[in-house]
Amino acid sequence: MTSADSVDPPRVGGLPASLTTFIGRERELAEAGALLADPAARLITLHGPAGSGKTRLAEELARRVRDRFGQGLALIDLTQLEHRERLARFIGESLPRPLHDQSAEPGLRGLIRHLADLAHDQALLLVLDNCEHLVHPIAELVVAVLRAVDNITIIATSQELLGVPGERKMAVPPLAVAPARGDIASDDPVPLTDADGGEWEAVQLLADRIRDIQPDFVVTDANRAGLVRLCRAVDGLPLAIELAARWLRVLSAEQLLERLDLLDQTPGTGVGRRDTHRSLEAMVEATWSLCTPAQRALWARLWVFVGPFDLEAAQAVGACEQVPAMDVVTVLEELDVRSIIVAVPGETPRFRLLETFRREGRRRAAYENGLVDAVRRGHALHYHQGITRTAEWYYTAREEEGMRWFGTHMPNIRAALSACCEMPGLEHVGLTMAIGLGGYLAWWFHGSLNEGLVWLARTCAVNPNPSPARATALAQQGFYASCQGDHDQAKLLLDQARLVLAECDPFDPATTYAAAALAGIDGAHRWLSGNPDSVELLLRAADAMDALGQRGRRYFMRNLAIFAGATYSSDAEQMLTLADWLLADSAEAGYPAWNHSWALATAGLTQLRHGDPVLAVNLLRDGLRQQLDLGDQWGPGLVAMELAEALAVLGKHDVAATMLNAALVLVERSGMGLSSMIPLARGAERAGEMVRRALGEDALARPTRGGRAEAEGTLAELVNQRLLAERPDTAAAPTTPALTKRELDVAALVAQGLTYRQIGERLVISRRTAENHAANAMSKIEANDREQLAAWFRQHHGES
Repeated sequence: MTSADSVDPPRVGGLPASLTTFIGRERELAEAGALLADPAARLITLHGPAGSGKTRLAEELARRVRDRFGQGLALIDLTQLEHRERLARFIGESLPRPLHDQSAEPGLRGLIRHLADLAHDQALLLVLDNCEHLVHPIAELVVAVLRAVDNITIIATSQELLGVPGERKMAVPPLAVAPARGDIASDDPVPLTDADGGEWEAVQLLADRIRDIQPDFVVTDANRAGLVRLCRAVDGLPLAIELAARWLRVLSAEQLLERLDLLDQTPGTGVGRRDTHRSLEAMVEATWSLCTPAQRALWARLWVFVGPFDLEAAQAVGACEQVPAMDVVTVLEELDVRSIIVAVPGETPRFRLLETFRREGRRRAAYENGLVDAVRRGHALHYHQGITRTAEWYYTAREEEGMRWFGTHMPNIRAALSACCEMPGLEHVGLTMAIGLGGYLAWWFHGSLNEGLVWLARTCAVNPNPSPARATALAQQGFYASCQGDHDQAKLLLDQARLVLAECDPFDPATTYAAAALAGIDGAHRWLSGNPDSVELLLRAADAMDALGQRGRRYFMRNLAIFAGATYSSDAEQMLTLADWLLADSAEAGYPAWNHSWALATAGLTQLRHGDPVLAVNLLRDGLRQQLDLGDQWGPGLVAMELAEALAVLGKHDVAATMLNAALVLVERSGMGLSSMIPLARGAERAGEMVRRALGEDALARPTRGGRAEAEGTLAELVNQRLLAERPDTAAAPTTPALTKRELDVAALVAQGLTYRQIGERLVISRRTAENHAANAMSKIEANDREQLAAWFRQHHGES
């Protein structure tokens, strides 16, 4: 013990005077206060990771209830206990009225007798601080005391629960701070304030501790982002935040973020802190020493995970000689009990290694020869296997589940892709991972096209040799570039893909698939760059995918073909028939919700261009609603533009203006180059022109506040309004209703007495589509049922 340490008084009995302000924790204090008010709650354990502020919370809680206990309150720091055999006597000697027992009576018996005497006159509150290194003997002592003494309540603080009957547990998590994003978008801004618009608890603590050193310090718009990121980097752990505050005397938050290793050093003199709290390194070292060999072995492997991971991933990466795969779940639970990992809320159990402990796991792994590389390799192979498996769910009933899987695991997928780009032998693994993500359209759904483009480029760079996979990856990059409006770059990439494909074995099935994919992407590029021949190219590519048994790819390319045909084709009957097929095929595929939403949107656009704008509104509205419900980050902007145009055609200019304003915000946020996506831009221009003619030039100058969230909220509100399905004023409607050709076809078959199922078979459309056409026809002629529709057809078109 140094001379500096000697001035740090032992904390035994009573309550120590507080040297710093207590920040946050109102929810935890309220919860613990409610427990203390319950006579049945005689043991409350505050549990959480090292450095999470359990001691300060226990002290503050005791202060708030001290009037109920008076002199019968004691806070006892068990880190000062040198020999576990002296546990009972140490506690007795630390009470406000110490136990001075010179007899040969066992220590526990003497403690119980003494506590019973004290409790005879008043209620007792005993706070046992830092129980983690003596969990079992403390648990035995607590049970014995509670059974023998009625008028006593015990608060324990520990990294793990005592696990005794009647124990009320209360987790003490790190302080609230902006969460690390678990979705696919890597460039979303950090939430700089909490849900109520105030400072995060962790930032409040950091600012308060900085003011201890710099009294004039204030949180401003200029420094808030750095403070939030720093607090998030240390998981909101109060100990780490207090250590960081000391370094911010000489460093900015951004500079300290790059030197978090400084937190492993003791700033200042370290006076006033327990040995284990003088630096993060000391705290983590103390936690490591409490772990079993199996727990340490798993900890030294779990560091590879970025963000949450599930049991399957932990088994794939963590199984080793010390921890067989079947035992991983048991050791995980032990690490959770020790608060080294934390459970992540959700339907599927997942865990997260706190960042402070994650860095320690990486450091420990480096001590073992080759372990770091082995762990990274196993991690990459696990997520490669996951992408390969999930890619098979495209265009099936599990399609939405696949989209969720990609979003949930994207932080770890990024880490796996990085490993594949950096480690010899994993290059092709990374390329197939990037292609799998692109083929599933995961980047589109989650709204991060640029990131997808970057990973394809990086994995291509480390796979320079010609292969079908490289050709596919280059073609996918071309599609990304087209969607971003960079047609020159897209053409260059597609030309490179053709050159690579020309060097591949033409009899290899992978080459055949890559050629079909390239043809479809070339058609998409031509469509977006304004070439009418794109319709036929896309239809041929869809047939090629059909011949390969790729039903999902066939659907995707035919969808693009019909989308293109709505703009460029003059064959309305062919486009309407294909749109009906699209709806039927996506429904029969097992109701893949996301692709079915696009089928609705494409059919709606086809109706807008070649058929009935009222039916177009209904189809587009349903497609947009599905995409919003699913959380699609890319499609709603495009579909809302089409819906705005359909509404404008029907004369609903106010609604169209609101929808188009919101749609343009979403398109801008998605990174699409709308002005260079020629057919889409033309539709938006048509809608804008109709709105401005009706409402004036300023109709589309209204800002949508709040960015993406505000725009999505606006669209969600609009798609649920009945007025979207209403027709224009009947007074303005023509005297003789005009039915589309398909509606006339359906009406003719109704007049023949065919059922909707028979009509669908005759016209190669689904039964539901036949019913929709009949319903629209009946609405136009104001008929109430099939008989009136049949009578109207016979009257105006003769016998069928």
